[in-house]
Amino acid sequence: MKTLTKRTFAVWLATLFAASALTAGCSSGDSDSQSNPDSEGSAAVDEPAVETVVTIGKVTGDLAEAERAPLKAAVKEVMDDYFEGAYLGEFPRSSFKQGYAAFTAGARRDAVKRDAALMSNADISNQIERASATQRRVRLDVLAVKGAARGVTARFTMDFATSGTLEQEQRVKGYLLMVPQGKNWRVFGYNVIKGTLG
Repeated sequence: MKTLTKRTFAVWLATLFAASALTAGCSSGDSDSQSNPDSEGSAAVDEPAVETVVTIGKVTGDLAEAERAPLKAAVKEVMDDYFEGAYLGEFPRSSFKQGYAAFTAGARRDAVKRDAALMSNADISNQIERASATQRRVRLDVLAVKGAARGVTARFTMDFATSGTLEQEQRVKGYLLMVPQGKNWRVFGYNVIKGTLG
């Protein structure tokens, strides 16, 4: 797999999440819960032909059994929004910001301004007509306190195929770091690699 960019980062929750190092675009944003994503542009996406499969991986602390299914469902929603808003659907399009709806202001700023070619299909948007997922897998490493999840490392692999002038298969892999804010989960950091398959 060809790595498009290389960065290093340190996140203070890394030891709790047991996050492994990747050569990738990385970010550790702030926890601003009031900011809204820029609504410029939209991605036309259908119901996914390939569903996102979410599993629970390593749990640090005590996660109640009754909390597992709701946690997987909530994180799946965040991941689906990211996959579909940033990488999948109809092209060309000029904005991918709706894919970062759950990102904090700092993480979203890094993804849009610094790592756009990695965190979305902005780099190939004008060369493709559609991108369709062929694999969407997410494994959650969870930090739990008193039965409830207080932090999640969502480790993911998504493969997708493009059609248009550029026809190829690509893989996006890495993790998003999340914390709960109210009933929602927010992405405050990421570590991602992207490259072609084959």
